[in-house]
Amino acid sequence: MMEVILGQLRFILWMMCGGMAILAGYDVLRLFRWLVPHGAVWIAVEDLFFWGAASVPAFILFLKMHDGQIRWYGVVALLSGIVLYEVGISRPVRRMLCRIFAPIRTKLRRHCAAVFHKLKRVWRVLYLKLRSAVSCSQQKTSKNGRKH
Repeated sequence: MMEVILGQLRFILWMMCGGMAILAGYDVLRLFRWLVPHGAVWIAVEDLFFWGAASVPAFILFLKMHDGQIRWYGVVALLSGIVLYEVGISRPVRRMLCRIFAPIRTKLRRHCAAVFHKLKRVWRVLYLKLRSAVSCSQQKTSKNGRKH
């Protein structure tokens, strides 16, 4: 009987640690977003991929410890690990990482702005050339009444 209880406690602790690890990974994603500015669409896409990928280790924990059966107390332990990490460790860790990466952020943003400015120019030229090529082909088709 004691082995069963210890096994369940071990499962709960593993799930809490798994929740903390998942949110630590999300802090890395937050740091990336802080370094490189994102729009709302990209943030939504990143979140979708992150939480989809984060479900894999949680399922693996359920698979290894309970043969893939999802237990409500395991989900509660996972969520409590996420909450404990966010309330306790996450904010000081993010502040420290922001201090460490602040010089890199300014340089990275400056370089990204230059690259995006050049890409914008290239895109504009490509768009104009493509538009003129399409209009030329439409004029040729309308003159002859058939495609060449």
